[in-house]
Amino acid sequence: MSATPAAGDWVGISFAGLTAPMSRMQYTRVEYAGGATATGSNSCPFVPPRTGPNDAAIRIFGTPGPLTQFITDTEIVASRLDGIDRGWRDDVQPDFIATNTFTAIGGCKQTTPRTTAGVCPAAPLCP
Repeated sequence: MSATPAAGDWVGISFAGLTAPMSRMQYTRVEYAGGATATGSNSCPFVPPRTGPNDAAIRIFGTPGPLTQFITDTEIVASRLDGIDRGWRDDVQPDFIATNTFTAIGGCKQTTPRTTAGVCPAAPLCP
């Protein structure tokens, strides 16, 4: 890592499995994350296809559970690729864009999760 912070200096924050009802990430700032990883998620690849996983500053691997908007009022700054990787497989697909701020994101603000059946849209959106 250089003396000057840069996008992708660290992997970021990951949530694995079902998110506990008391879990909250609020009024937080995540900077210079989204470092490259070798692990993938269930999020849909964007067109044109990317090589490797959808790396993001915040990665969610399990269905958000009963509290779908557990990340709010959070600012994600200078992520190397995506802001939030919605990497679960479920028909519940909460949107995290309206309640958070994304600045200098190298890819998409959030990725698109697969449905319970593992289906992706023909052309996933990259907001």
